[in-house]
Amino acid sequence: QLYLSCPAPAADVTTAVGQFSVELTINTLGNLDDGGWEAGLRRSTVVRLHAYRTKAGGTGSYYKTGSSVLNDPTVLTLALNDGVADGTIDDNEILYTDGGVAENIGPPGMLSLAENRNRMAGIPCDDRTAVWYTKPKQAGIGYEWTDLLTFRIETHGPNTAIAAWGDKWVVFKESAAYVVSGDGARNTLAGGYDVPFPISLDIGCTGRASVLSTSVGVFFKSARGIYLLGGGGLKYIGAPVEKYNAYTVIAAVLEEDAHRAIFYLSDHQPALVYDYEFGQWSTFTNHDAVAAAVWQGKPVFLDSDGKAHVQGSDYLDDGVPYGLKLGLGWITMAGALGWQRFRKAGVLCDWKSPHTMMLRVYYRRGEVPEDRGTVVTGTDGVEAVRFDLALKAESVKGGHLMATRLPYQKVTAIRLEVEDTDPTGEDYTISAIMIEVGVKPGLAHLAAAKVA
Repeated sequence: QLYLSCPAPAADVTTAVGQFSVELTINTLGNLDDGGWEAGLRRSTVVRLHAYRTKAGGTGSYYKTGSSVLNDPTVLTLALNDGVADGTIDDNEILYTDGGVAENIGPPGMLSLAENRNRMAGIPCDDRTAVWYTKPKQAGIGYEWTDLLTFRIETHGPNTAIAAWGDKWVVFKESAAYVVSGDGARNTLAGGYDVPFPISLDIGCTGRASVLSTSVGVFFKSARGIYLLGGGGLKYIGAPVEKYNAYTVIAAVLEEDAHRAIFYLSDHQPALVYDYEFGQWSTFTNHDAVAAAVWQGKPVFLDSDGKAHVQGSDYLDDGVPYGLKLGLGWITMAGALGWQRFRKAGVLCDWKSPHTMMLRVYYRRGEVPEDRGTVVTGTDGVEAVRFDLALKAESVKGGHLMATRLPYQKVTAIRLEVEDTDPTGEDYTISAIMIEVGVKPGLAHLAAAKVA
């Protein structure tokens, strides 16, 4: 990408009769070192210095001269020779500000940045009610900022984050959110965005790191929990993970192929994972992150030791096999107090390598499993079955089927959990989980001792 600076002020040059070239003395960037991030750029040797001039008479467009020099931070000035005749210089490149195009100005430090419709926009750290945005991006040219392309939202406090939502911008405050529509100003400053429109005056974003733009909308964390701003407006989706609301979102990344939004939390908490295709939450343990990003389409997080962890598709974690543990949510087929009978439960697996699998059964919304059973497989299929419940297992083509007749059947809810308790290899994949249930009319029956 090529980045173009603001042009230096113009200077008059007078040539003598018969003079066909001019040697220009140009200040380098190295002698302007005043500290800060600009200092590294000024000392850079990859910055190229160009000269532009008009034809004789000093009117009309500015054309690039025939030569340029690389910046040399070890000297104060450099010489640049202009020997291009007026008769041929109009074949050269014209200075980008020709025609009233705004000069490029380096942006301030940004609290929050977003990309949308060939532009970038950001919230300055030192001016939190302002929003800067770039000119429309040109091929081969980096984003071009100018202090003349800005807008403000001064009500409801400072801005906390900005995001792309379809063809619009969303600007968040701690307890409000605004939508900004329109095409924005052109390079010549003509036009602009529409007046910001409030879409919420009581729900906002408390942390810019939680903001994530996706194909289904913008995810963000408010003081009340995690919301999704989608086609139907604001939707609260964070109820199942409210117990994590006290923790800060360190980063939010998109695993697009798996339709998942991943939120990495502070204080050694698990990562929260939302499958937006099915509307389901889950958690990733051992994801203690200080930063996260997407690299080559895969989520990557950095731990406190500076080690980067890339999400893989195999069964190894840093070379060590890890076991699968899958827990279902509470299942009830007849409402919270319906009359139902859970008869049987089963798990169908594809065999990959010898393994030990445990099935746990929870009843009545309890936190401790009341039944469990274990299946041990070898290279020839099922070798042993150990159980507290009436568990049966048999080898099937390419895998095994584990099934049980549940000892407690007349319950209001049931939950199953499958775990690979001794991972040594790829072990297995789960093909299906089956539950046989019968629903009866009326409310669940109470035992005689529990009836007043």
